[in-house]
Amino acid sequence: MHYGQLPPLSICTNESKRAIIIESRYQLIQPPRHDVSWSCLIKGKISRYPIINGKFKLIVPFAQSSDSAFQILSLSDIIQQFYACINKKDMHGIGELISDDCRLEDYSFPGTLQGKKDTLSFFHHLTESMGENVRFRIGHVYEGYELVACADWHLEWKQDPIPFTRGCSLFGCSQEGERLLIKEIRIIIESPIKPGKIVLAMLKILTSVFDDFPRTAECK
Repeated sequence: MHYGQLPPLSICTNESKRAIIIESRYQLIQPPRHDVSWSCLIKGKISRYPIINGKFKLIVPFAQSSDSAFQILSLSDIIQQFYACINKKDMHGIGELISDDCRLEDYSFPGTLQGKKDTLSFFHHLTESMGENVRFRIGHVYEGYELVACADWHLEWKQDPIPFTRGCSLFGCSQEGERLLIKEIRIIIESPIKPGKIVLAMLKILTSVFDDFPRTAECK
């Protein structure tokens, strides 16, 4: 096998036709050239998934389309679908994308929400607050290792950006049987207060105090 070529793959659909299993003994380098749309392979993400018995093994849901028999959903696809459901106020769709033990932290709120019920309740209130014309606009979705992803976004009203609504969401996903689900969400929202250099000045004062009085700083 030459550098840049794709090694052999073992691909099959399960009996329920809801997922496919992809296995390879080698690192995937480039996507196969078939008529089927391999969104996950095109983005080169297969090599980031767990290795089982010396093989890359991934079971992912797929969406049927008129262009192909099935389409692999990558992490980016899951995140894009998640925000599309929020924009459509589709609570059932959101519920299908998150796990039963989903954990949500929004740093604008105290505490952490645990479980699908509380998480769905949060997004239900969010979509109600958005009214009829507010939408999330996704900038980029970045995929990391171990099924983690990050999306930056802002809110728009009738396609016009709303000031001070930029944010970033961190997602941790997990593979549960045949499905790739969102298990953890952390939301960071832009602050309307812009202290600028004051923050750096305060940090400098604080660290100087710690350095001058280390024993006091180390007291618990």
